[in-house]
Amino acid sequence: MATRTPGTGTPGILATDRNRLKEVHQSDLTEGRINQDFVDWLQTKGMSYLLAALIVLCGYFAWVRWSHHRTNYQTEAWQNLQSAQLPSSFEDVAQRYSDVGAVPQLARINAAQQLLAAVQTGKTLGADTEAKKDLTPDERAAYLDRADGLFGQVVQTDDGSDRQALLIVKALTGRAAIAESKGNATLAKQYHNQAAQRVEALFPELAAQSRRRADAVQEHPQLVSLPTQADVASLQQQSKPVTLDPVAVDPWVYDLVMPKESD
Repeated sequence: MATRTPGTGTPGILATDRNRLKEVHQSDLTEGRINQDFVDWLQTKGMSYLLAALIVLCGYFAWVRWSHHRTNYQTEAWQNLQSAQLPSSFEDVAQRYSDVGAVPQLARINAAQQLLAAVQTGKTLGADTEAKKDLTPDERAAYLDRADGLFGQVVQTDDGSDRQALLIVKALTGRAAIAESKGNATLAKQYHNQAAQRVEALFPELAAQSRRRADAVQEHPQLVSLPTQADVASLQQQSKPVTLDPVAVDPWVYDLVMPKESD
């Protein structure tokens, strides 16, 4: 078998080997230069970019965590609003979740409506297991003042936006009802007119209804006091028993209602 001695051989093969070695050497130099450039970049600017990326990543995770916490907080607010039963509970919800949408306004409106309903029924508020008592004049006045204050707080939050229009109208209508309960027809008419102006552009029919209520206030300026259940029971005991005469029924009516059995 023939062997090739160094320095001898085909010139084409030797040239190819030299070119291949040159390419490998050039590739090694290029990779080395790239690695050195990367090391230099890390030493000069790399740490700054890595720190900025780390800050952005931490900010993103913090935003996700805050969004999750905010969602749970809002859900808790609406759940507590639905589970509240007494005016004090609604007021507590309004204070605790004052930054959750319409929750504080709705809570105050519900509390005021319960107080106003208690005045209309003449019974004190309390748990379902507690016996309701008749409202005294002082308690009635306190309930009305407290309800009017709650409605007033809702009106003060009005920012003129469309999303609050119905809430403000509800509060103004409640204040008008309280003014009527106190015998102040002029103030009640003023509140009804304010409610009409608030929704004139959005709900014209609702505005017309508020104006009709304002006009109706002047038709009944005198307060009507309804007797309590105790007063009705006392009147029944004092009244004499009434003897009712038997009802006379014509024979033909009796035959029609109670037909005779056929033989």
